[in-house]
Amino acid sequence: MAPMKWLESTAELQVNYFGGHPAELPPLDRIDWARNMVLGLIVEATEVLAEVKGWKWWDMGDPDVFDRDAYLEELVDVVHFVGALAIAANVTDEEWTAAYARKTEINKQRRRDHHAD
Repeated sequence: MAPMKWLESTAELQVNYFGGHPAELPPLDRIDWARNMVLGLIVEATEVLAEVKGWKWWDMGDPDVFDRDAYLEELVDVVHFVGALAIAANVTDEEWTAAYARKTEINKQRRRDHHAD
C-alpha cells in the first residue's frame, strides 16, 4: 500500500466536502477562513489535553486514566486543521516533508547547543 499523501487528501476533502480549495478564496475570505481554522485547531488541541487525565493541578481526579482511542481521535482532528492551513498556502506533501526535516534538524541542534552549555 502506498503511503497516504496527507496534504493531497486534505485538499481533496476540502474541495469535495467543505466547499472548495481555500487557496482559491479571495484574500479577505482566506483571512477569515484561516482564522476559523486556527480557532478550530485551538479547540481540538484543547480536546486532546482533555483526554490526558490528571493534567489539571487543581483537580487531579484519577491521573492513571488515559483513553488512548479518544486521544488519537482528537489528534487526528488537530492534524486535519493543520493540513487545512497548509493547503491554504498550496503546500505540497513533499514541501511539508522537507520543511519538517529541516525544522527537526534545527531543533536537534538547539538541544545539542543547550546541552553544551
